[in-house]
Amino acid sequence: MTRWGIVAVVVALGLCAVAGGGAAVETDVACSVCTLGFGHVNSVAFSPDGAYVAVGTSGGSSVHIVDVATWRVERTLEGHTDRVTSVSFSPDGTLLASGSADATVVLWDTGTWAAVRTLRGHARIVSSVSFSPCGSTLASGSFDNSVLLWDVETGAKLRTFAGLPAWIRAVAFSPDGELLASASVDRTVRLWDVSTGSTVRTLPRHPQPVGSVAFSPDGKLLATGGHDRTIRLWDPLTGREIRSISGHTDMVLWVAFSPDGRVLASGGQDHTVRMWDVGTGAELYTLVEHTEAVNAVAFSPDGQLLASGAWDGTIALWDVATGAHLRTLRGHTWGVMTLAFSPDGALLASGSDDGVIRLWVVEEELMQR
Repeated sequence: MTRWGIVAVVVALGLCAVAGGGAAVETDVACSVCTLGFGHVNSVAFSPDGAYVAVGTSGGSSVHIVDVATWRVERTLEGHTDRVTSVSFSPDGTLLASGSADATVVLWDTGTWAAVRTLRGHARIVSSVSFSPCGSTLASGSFDNSVLLWDVETGAKLRTFAGLPAWIRAVAFSPDGELLASASVDRTVRLWDVSTGSTVRTLPRHPQPVGSVAFSPDGKLLATGGHDRTIRLWDPLTGREIRSISGHTDMVLWVAFSPDGRVLASGGQDHTVRMWDVGTGAELYTLVEHTEAVNAVAFSPDGQLLASGAWDGTIALWDVATGAHLRTLRGHTWGVMTLAFSPDGALLASGSDDGVIRLWVVEEELMQR
């Protein structure tokens, strides 16, 4: 069921500038608001230079581009015919990819915001798009039970990973770009050789669906979070399970490695955030602040902060070194579904099913403790 609402970009402090149709209007509200459109937020992404935020929503078929410096909607990109499910910038920031329920992927030139090409090949909703680390290849996962690899320069379809028994929840490239991991609702994670398109291996199934996958920064580990309440660490080269980590009392919904690869964070249906020692599998901290399921976790680029977002509409900030709760950010009226730090760590973007994107000034928020 689609839920409708105003989509806005909000920063917690400063004058309020409401942007609509390219014009800014001063108000007396202690925030900056940029109205984008309608629909609950599916995906947000910062450009590599931190200058823009791309937003995909369910309230229409547009991709919204927000200028972070001015808090204005820079562009509204028209090219899809159904809701936008996923957005991703290329590593060099010259392209933006958007996946849609119209079964297409559109590549946009970030210099002009013109559509470069539309990639057609899926038969159903495109659920995930991801650039390879070098930016020359794009992967798209779909409800049609396939993963496609595309040549970014030409738009040619390079590989088709098809015949999967269930639709794809997520795709992720290894840091060296040689492997692609896909997680599907049949409880399996598959590793693919990007250069040949062959299946390298299928990892043993979790007893229940896999909700999230993440490669470690050095590519030597793959973490999977399952609805069976466990996290598993794998050697992606051999497929060997290194360890199974238990502690959550309900489904694991999200996993993320710290930038140095030493800590793994997880968010669960049990309302908790947990941090784990990657080397030993030991639980470092159980972080209790949310009152509903934790849908997303994200480390700051320097690895010092962890942000978590939950169905209760709150975002919590945590000290990674000590596990201390630093601040709870309030303002969303529905579940927080996606989080992203800006490349310099100064801003945190949060997207919610209330149809609102909020941009938080991290340093200012921490000063209010």
